[in-house]
Amino acid sequence: MVSVSGSPEWDHVRKRVESRVPPMLRRAARRSGGVRRLVILLSGLHAAVRLCRLRLPTDSAFVAFAPSANNRRALARLQSLLPGLRILVDQRRGPVAALPSMLAAMAILTAIFSKRRIPGASAADLVLQMLLCQFLAAYVVFSRRLPARTAAAVVANDHAPLPCGFLAAAQHHGLKLVYVQHGEISHLFPPLKFDLALLYGERSKGIYAERGDVASVALMGTGTSTLPVSVPDTTDAVGIALTNLDAWTSLPQDIARIKHALGAKRVVVRPHPAFRGRLPGEDHGDFEVSRGARLDEDARAVDLFVCGNSSVVLDLLRQGVPVAYYSRLDPLSWDYYGFVRDNVVPELDPDEGVAALARIKRHYQGGWRAGAASYDVSFTKSDDIIAHELQERFEALLEY
Repeated sequence: MVSVSGSPEWDHVRKRVESRVPPMLRRAARRSGGVRRLVILLSGLHAAVRLCRLRLPTDSAFVAFAPSANNRRALARLQSLLPGLRILVDQRRGPVAALPSMLAAMAILTAIFSKRRIPGASAADLVLQMLLCQFLAAYVVFSRRLPARTAAAVVANDHAPLPCGFLAAAQHHGLKLVYVQHGEISHLFPPLKFDLALLYGERSKGIYAERGDVASVALMGTGTSTLPVSVPDTTDAVGIALTNLDAWTSLPQDIARIKHALGAKRVVVRPHPAFRGRLPGEDHGDFEVSRGARLDEDARAVDLFVCGNSSVVLDLLRQGVPVAYYSRLDPLSWDYYGFVRDNVVPELDPDEGVAALARIKRHYQGGWRAGAASYDVSFTKSDDIIAHELQERFEALLEY
């Protein structure tokens, strides 16, 4: 088991969870066990109320749970390959219809967390206990609400509290478990414990194989046909895609270096969709900020993109946009996903000056696509072939 304590990923999760608790209540929770239990309980009750309002399909063999935009996008990809497979209903019930389930979940969680000893309290801090309560909320709600005709549960996340609670409830009911990859993975990810795993490419399959036994695996990629990538001789506009790991201590200076090295007249910065704050230097007018635009719209507006450690790299390459990697855009370790190592993208060194663009151009005249295909099979395999293979796997899953 790999520990993530003190890692940038865990620090990011901690900040996001703690930011949802008012500072005064957070300080009180550190001093008082009663207030601590209240904060933890409220986090679980909030999750329960949200989950009780989901309208689950009653006439489908597959029920999918996707609590985030990235998760929903992964499941939309699956549905585009298998349109006859009805797996997701993204509708919400009215509060009156959801009331019985809400009251039952609230009663169970209150009974658990009104006890003197908080589950996990001896080994976990406030954030971990909040996440545990959210997991229990999901387990309680879905244990009561999973439709009787369901044969399999589908998720695109196997480590967040709500999907894990959903999976635990599905396992309790004896359902088959299906995992759909929703982003690039690393060796920090937990082993797969599923009956069927739908992954991007051979690299993901290899990482999971190193983490433990992998059940049936099918490769589905992330997109449809890919456009040719070409690098212009000069750049008018450069895009910069940021991750949601907000550690940009020198972002304005890094943007200036990128702009100078690539000879760009404009820089368009695209924050992560989940980021809601202001960027350092945003008010100075030295760069533009794109919020709310689709990725393909930003891709058409620039000549090339500069990215840190992000799976958006593959999305941009599929749209024919050249990408260069710049390590200072997030706090993760150098080449965290291996895109530079595997010859998918070149690394940008602003100290090269005008030679940087020429080196990026040479890279995309070589064999980068083979490296990209190891991450995403859709770079070299058609959707028709992928869909046929997925159909066979799902049929085998139901028959087993």
